[in-house]
Amino acid sequence: MAGAAVPPGACDRAAPVAPQRAANLIEFKRDELAQKLMDNYEDIASKVDVRVKEDDQGNVIGLTASNLSGIPLAQELQLQDNDVLTSINNEKIESVEAVYDVIEKYRNASTFRLGLMRDGRPMYLTYRLQ
Repeated sequence: MAGAAVPPGACDRAAPVAPQRAANLIEFKRDELAQKLMDNYEDIASKVDVRVKEDDQGNVIGLTASNLSGIPLAQELQLQDNDVLTSINNEKIESVEAVYDVIEKYRNASTFRLGLMRDGRPMYLTYRLQ
């Protein structure tokens, strides 16, 4: 309707925050990624301080680490310090054990998607394995 008045304050309201989609699919060769994980496992395990992230009511949101920037593989995966891993292929992640379970379940998948909270905003990173 042309010329309709906009209610006062309507432009001041923030739009709901929608999950951000990965701009591009991140592609890896399955064998190369698996080899990098194996070659760097000790370094990753000794350097990454994984913690459970909870909301104000004590509910588990996911897993986080503040020191990913020093891990080259994390950079290749486009993970950042303090990202909160909330899901893998839409399966909620609340523990390190849950990560292992989901990885085992989808070990032959050609794509997978990580659900993250980055700077308080939900987003996804999607990977294709060739």
